[in-house]
Amino acid sequence: MNLKDLIFKGYFCEELPPPFTTKPLSQNLSAIQKNISTLSISEKKQLKETSFVRFSVVKTGMNRRQTGLPNPYHQILLSNSIVTHWKNIKLLYGKSKISASIPVIDKSGKRTLAQLGRFDRFKEKCIESSYDMSYELIMDISKYFPSIYTHSIPWSIHTKAVAKKNRTDLKLLGNLLDKAVRDGQHGQTKGIPIGTDTSRIIAELIGCSIDDEFRIRLKKENIELRGHRFVDDCHFFFSTRAEAETALKIYQTILYEYSLELNEEKTIIKETPCCFENTWVPSIISFHIRYNAIYQRLDLRNYANLLISLSIQYPKESIIKYGIKKLSKVPIVDSNWSLYEALIYKLTMTEPLVLPELLEILLKNKLRVKKTRLKLFIDAVLKQNIFKGNHYEVAWALWIAYTFKLKIDKTYAQAIIDSGDVVSSIIILDMRSKGLIAGAVKTSLIANEIIADNLTSELWLLVYEASIKGWIKSTALSKNKFFEQLQKLGVSFYDPSNQITFGRSNVYPIKKTPSKRINVTGQLKSSY
Repeated sequence: MNLKDLIFKGYFCEELPPPFTTKPLSQNLSAIQKNISTLSISEKKQLKETSFVRFSVVKTGMNRRQTGLPNPYHQILLSNSIVTHWKNIKLLYGKSKISASIPVIDKSGKRTLAQLGRFDRFKEKCIESSYDMSYELIMDISKYFPSIYTHSIPWSIHTKAVAKKNRTDLKLLGNLLDKAVRDGQHGQTKGIPIGTDTSRIIAELIGCSIDDEFRIRLKKENIELRGHRFVDDCHFFFSTRAEAETALKIYQTILYEYSLELNEEKTIIKETPCCFENTWVPSIISFHIRYNAIYQRLDLRNYANLLISLSIQYPKESIIKYGIKKLSKVPIVDSNWSLYEALIYKLTMTEPLVLPELLEILLKNKLRVKKTRLKLFIDAVLKQNIFKGNHYEVAWALWIAYTFKLKIDKTYAQAIIDSGDVVSSIIILDMRSKGLIAGAVKTSLIANEIIADNLTSELWLLVYEASIKGWIKSTALSKNKFFEQLQKLGVSFYDPSNQITFGRSNVYPIKKTPSKRINVTGQLKSSY
């Protein structure tokens, strides 16, 4: 692992729209680190503690999670500490024999780490561990990242006794990481930012320590540990219910010692055999959308109904996201485009998590998109989400509007600016500068926030980008040496020339009726 990759691919959360980037920051790391070393004591004191930007992301159903965009000053310091000690960190992961989520370098190049991309293998491991066991204990750590006690980082690395005896010794890796995390969240000891690869690395350190302690205590009870943990999801297997119940009590005790607790709703003991796959998956996989114009129209309606019905039946599953990925790969006949377009908007309104997939579909079919209909869809998304503080939905809706040069009503733009939504406000200010706001918007409220003090607050990204882009006149950067140097190096965290990258591009307009038989889905042949 190297620092440049960790900053470029592992800093901002994956859920942000594509213009938000840390590439320029990573490209200038050498100069930035040199500049940090030249900061005076008073200049460093100015940056002693910073806060991260909050970005609320939709999950499934009514669930949400608060991701964080840490201040670059402390994120560079934390990332550098992790890279410097990466070999030792990997050795510490070796304490766990049951983790299925140990971070590895992401060979695809999308992120620094591929930690969260191996859930299928986790399920396979559980099958391999349970074939001769009669009971399954399923547990989930409640609000894992937001509940992590930062002082438990040195506990997990050095033991609680050693850590407490040497609380201020920054030669200890655990103390170094603890301090770096706290300094990047204004001294708070509860929780770590969701979305950064550095947090994934730290969370796994704690998880592996808990795994090892769990194994040791089960052994004292003459209970064999079978099963695996994936981040905060645990599936363990036992011969008797009594063993499973004992294991549950032990695990609860260990979590308490780490200031964590189980999610009671997701904790259960089941008698095996039980399903390892979601039972709704085969229904979606086996559904075929035909190529014939008439049949395809019927299939599209039935497929959308299937997805909506399953999402109601399984409200905590990402059914529509799973289903729309398949739908995006189906070649749509021109005569069916209007229906298809309406259906994907309806599905997205039902499950906003698929907004990036929607944008990809629209870009692949750019010439067929009806802008009047898209504008109504964008307005509906904004109306439903601005006042709820749903940053993800608002930001992606704005970015889709920006992409298709659709003007946003001044009422929505003003509400976004007044809401304190940093990410969406940046897009709005950019749209305003390009004439994509229908009507005048007052920026006095934001202008009052574009001050030097807020370069270390939750508004740091807005203050910096509004200043360097000239959207709001400000002298804030001249009063903070670190950010002034970033500006001089040409660092920006918002580049509107960036756009989503496509997967396999096989959604395209069909102009002529084919005369030969075509295998559309890979499994079904049909003809006109």
